[in-house]
Amino acid sequence: MTEIINLTPHPITVLDHDGSLIREIPPSGQVARLTAERQDAGDLAGIPLGITTYGDNAEMPEPREGVRYVVSLVTALALAGSDRDDLLVVDQEVRDGTGRIIGCRGLAVPRARPARHAELEEIREVYEMGLTEIAGTRSLRAAHRMRNIARGVLAIARRPNP
Repeated sequence: MTEIINLTPHPITVLDHDGSLIREIPPSGQVARLTAERQDAGDLAGIPLGITTYGDNAEMPEPREGVRYVVSLVTALALAGSDRDDLLVVDQEVRDGTGRIIGCRGLAVPRARPARHAELEEIREVYEMGLTEIAGTRSLRAAHRMRNIARGVLAIARRPNP
């Protein structure tokens, strides 16, 4: 039988379609968290805006035969390109009348959309072009150019999968 270990800080309540409890998976006491580096990016309509870069997870246990780990979706997707095939996330959240999450219908194996190498290379080139443009200057022209470059990067990132 497969052991399921909950690496989130919350109990995972699995409910059937009638709302009856199938199983509750308590937190293990260990939380899988990504390292994060935050930079201030000003504000957006008066709301503080930041740029957060997530890194590797130093707190994940080693894979073990017959063990699956439930982690947050952000952690699972960050590790999707790794050799980890033992990760699970909650699937089909169940909410109460106020919209609060009270459980889920099951667990899922997370899969990230495969990276498209050509698009990633294009994003890198656009980014480097922007850095070259603004290096050593704080002009309004450079700020507008960076805004246009950011729009270009977003347009590339939003392209649908072929």
